[in-house]
This record gives sequence, C-alpha cells and structure tokens, in this order.
Amino acid sequence: MTRAAGLGRAVMIACILAGDGSTSFADAAQAAPEQKRALVIYSTRRDSLIAEAAERILGQHLHAAFGIQLDYYTEYIDPERFPDADDGSFGSLIRARYPGLRPNVVIVVEDAALRFVTRNRQELFPEAPIVFFTRNAGASRLPNSTGVIEPIDFGRTLALVTALQPEVKEIVVVSGASARDRAYEAAAREQFQAFAASLQFTYLSGLPLPELESRLGRLPPTSVVYPLLVSQTAGGNFRPREINTRVPQIANRPTYGWHERHHGEGYVGGSQLQLEPGLTLLAERAVRVLGGEAASDIEVARPKRQIDRVDARQLHRWGIRESRVPAGFQIGFREPTVWQRYRAYVIGASAIFLAQSALIAGLLIQARRRRQAERELRGSQQELTRSYERIRDIGGRLLTAQEAERARIARELHDDISQQIAMLGWAIGKPGRPDAAARLSRLAHSVRELSHQLHPANLQLMGLVGSLRALQQEHVGNGLRVHFSPNDVPENLSPELTLCLFRVAQETLQNAVKHSRASEVSLELSGSNHCLLLTVTDNGRGFDVETAWGKGLGLISIRERVEAAGGTVAVESDINRGTRFVVQVPV
Repeated sequence: MTRAAGLGRAVMIACILAGDGSTSFADAAQAAPEQKRALVIYSTRRDSLIAEAAERILGQHLHAAFGIQLDYYTEYIDPERFPDADDGSFGSLIRARYPGLRPNVVIVVEDAALRFVTRNRQELFPEAPIVFFTRNAGASRLPNSTGVIEPIDFGRTLALVTALQPEVKEIVVVSGASARDRAYEAAAREQFQAFAASLQFTYLSGLPLPELESRLGRLPPTSVVYPLLVSQTAGGNFRPREINTRVPQIANRPTYGWHERHHGEGYVGGSQLQLEPGLTLLAERAVRVLGGEAASDIEVARPKRQIDRVDARQLHRWGIRESRVPAGFQIGFREPTVWQRYRAYVIGASAIFLAQSALIAGLLIQARRRRQAERELRGSQQELTRSYERIRDIGGRLLTAQEAERARIARELHDDISQQIAMLGWAIGKPGRPDAAARLSRLAHSVRELSHQLHPANLQLMGLVGSLRALQQEHVGNGLRVHFSPNDVPENLSPELTLCLFRVAQETLQNAVKHSRASEVSLELSGSNHCLLLTVTDNGRGFDVETAWGKGLGLISIRERVEAAGGTVAVESDINRGTRFVVQVPV
C-alpha cells in the first residue's frame, strides 16, 4: 500500500498555531480546502502491465487536479495471497488497514476487484461512488457508479491470420491457469465461435513450462500460435510479459498477438490493444467524481482503441508476402529497398564523377587557402600565448600589489593606531577605570592580530618553515590540532614563493576551522631540487568540489596565487570524508 500524505490538514493546523489565538478550529477547518480520499483496488499484482500503466496515469491526472489535497491509497489482489478475493480474507485486510476510512471514490481495475467491491460495498464503503475499468463486455453498471468497459477484440487478429496465411488450419491458443487467465480465455473462446467453421482451435491452458515449450517447438506446418494471457502455469507464477516474450522464440510456427507490447518482440502482428487511452478515460472520470459530479450522471465509456499493425521483419522471416497485408494495417520495421538504402551513395557517386574537374581545381584553391589559414592560425596562437603571459604577469603584479597594500595597512595599524590605543589605555588605566582599560587592552590585542594576519612580519625573519610552525601554534587556541611535517625544504626561497605557500597554508587552515569544522589537520611540506609540494589534509565534513570551484573566494585566491607562481593545485573532497589540498610549485 502506498499513500500520499494529507498535507492539507497539517497546513491547516500550522495556520492555527501561527495565529494570535482568536482563530478557532472550526473557522480554520472551514477555510481549508476539503481533503479528498481515493482508494484504488487492482485485480493483479503490483508488477503487472495494467497496474503499472494505471498507477502512472491515475497519479498524473489526480495529482494535477488535487495535488496535496488528495489522500491516495492502493491495494492489489495478489493471486498468490488471495486466490479467491471473495472468501472474506481480502475484505478483512481492507478493514484492518483502513479502519473508519470513508473514501470519496473507490477506483476498481478489472474483474476481480469489481466483483470484490460489488459483494462487499455495503459493508466496507456503502456511500462511496465507484469508478470501474473492466474488459467484460457484459458487465452491468452498479448503482452510483461510472467507468470504462473496454473488451478486447481477439477475432480481428484471426482475420489477419487468414488473410496473410490462407493455408492455416489450426490456431494454437496459449493460456494460463489463474482466474484472470481463464477469464481472458473465456472471452476469446466466445469470439472464436465465428471462425469455428474454417479453423480448428487447440488450447494449451495452464501447462507446465517445460511441456509448453516442448509442444510449441513441434507444431504442424498449417498452424500458428496465438498467446492470450499467461500469469500462472502448473509450475508456478510468471509475469505475463516474460512468457509472451518467450513464446515467439521457442515456437516453430508464426506467432500473432493482441497487445501493443507484442509489437516488435517476434510477433507477426495483430489487432493490438492500447492501454493508455482506456485508462486515461478512467482517470478523467475519477477526477470528475472527486470534483463533485455524481457518478451516476457520467456516462460509461466504451472505447475501441486497438491498433492494427504487422512486423515486416516477421513477414520476411516466415516467407509471407507483404502484398497480402489487409488495408488499414500498418507495416512497421520495414526494411528499406536497395534504392532507398543506397540512393544517397548513387547520387553522390554520380555527382563526383560529373564534377571531377571542378573538384580538382577547387582542391588546389582550397590547398592555397589552407596554407594561408595555417599561417594566420600560427600568428593567432602566438598572439594568444603573449596575451596569456601578459594576463599571468598582471595577475602576479596584482597579488604583489595586494601584499604591499596589506603590509602598508599592517604598519599603519601597528605603528600608529596600535600606539595611540596603547597611550590611551595608559591614560584610562588610572584608578577607578579598570574595565575600560581591560577592554582597550583587548582591542589593542585584536589590532595586533589583524596586523599580523594582513602581513606576517615574521615571514621574512623566520622563513617559510618557521612561519608555518608559528601558524601551527596560533591555531592551538582554536581547538584545532595541526600536525606540521617539513622535509627537505630549501632555505633560500624567493620572497614571492615563500609568501605564496604561506598564504595557501593560512587560507586552507582557516577553511578547516570556519567551513569544514575539522578537529585535526595534517600539514606536510617537502622539497626537491625542482619543486615544492605542500599537502594539507583535514578530517572535516568536506564539500562538493565541482560546485565550489569558481564560487568561493578562498579557492579562487589559492588557485590564482599558485598559478601566478607557475604551479598547480588539486583539491580532493567528499561529503563527510574531509578535504585534501595538493599544491606543487617550481623552485
């Protein structure tokens, strides 16, 4: 059973709780749209073709009409669990699952569900209107009901058989053992009476699968195979589409079908039933009933939506002339003729032969133009390379200017503002003003910290390794454990490269604290004669790298710094699995 939750009632309660208390429950209930309830009962298992198609079509129409204002319930009369749904067991299941349910409509699909509702309606849902779908041409209309009666025309396929293969004398009908299988067979037998004078009918009903395959593999030459519905055999239960797909593969005579799913699966053809049109009519009537129309005022639809078609590949396989196909039948999968298949090649070859001289001259002209285009392309590539170098140089200059400006601001903060605050703190720190002095001291400390972050003066004195160790200690107060491992780091690094790697480490550690919420970070710096490798790994919550590239200013800053230094940066991160930055720059 599946349900679409009644969110309308939750919205109504939320409106009451959000009010000022003056709105009553009765007023809110009156203002809220009425919640509809629909119960759908299928005669088959959940995985049958008709159940899958009906669920899709009903869901589309009902959701479009009512949205969250509809509570939607489905039940399936599983032949394995309820071989006879009228024995009371299925009714007990309905009562147990839906105590006190009063549906606004009960939708029943095919005969087993219709019989169950007919016999148990008064007890289970006496006031609910019924919208039904049945293949039984003689089905009677229940009180307060409407629906769709769409019988299958099995006989028109036999008319196709006699037109395509007049030599055929025997129709081998394949059917199953379930109640639904027997109902389809009974309907077919009744229609086949019109052909009894000219055709012999052999019924292979409910046989074990090995015996069925053996019988179908040795049929006489004047026979054809006509599968109906096989959902159960003497050896077990099957999905009908599985058996119907296998029959044309194992039968030694042509196979004809009545369902749209048979087209293209080895069947010669037939008058084939289309599921969607009839089920669409069912859904439309359910919407009208839920909208307030009386079911008894809506006419019962009796559509005839079968499509007549044959498979040209199977006609060729069995040596059947296409000219015998009756008028009105579509021919699908038709192989193109020799002219249709090779027409383009013939026309192309002729054009090439007639225009050979012109093409040679054109090729010479094209060769000259190509050489000119190659020269222009090389010039464009060189200009593009120079433009790229200029852009890269400008980026490096911007970063240098940025760092110079940071250093100037840091000096101003330290030498001027910080000194003035210190003097002011000394003046305020006289007896009687201890709180103001303490606050001013904290302000001075913050200014010094900001000055250090803007431009780490220790970087020039301590070098890259010493500055990273100092950065490691700074994060101890943040509750972040930083493990720093330097290895073979050259001592005489350029100021630009030192600043680049320090800023990358500083930015990644800040990201680990602010965004990743990491508790531990590993910082590894190793060098060689040609390059430096900086690896920063945290145990934080990670992020989507593809989404973050190009959006976060921190990532953009890291990439621009590294590329300005001629290096590369790689980021590896998964949600809840931490983040790893790998930066490689040439020495």
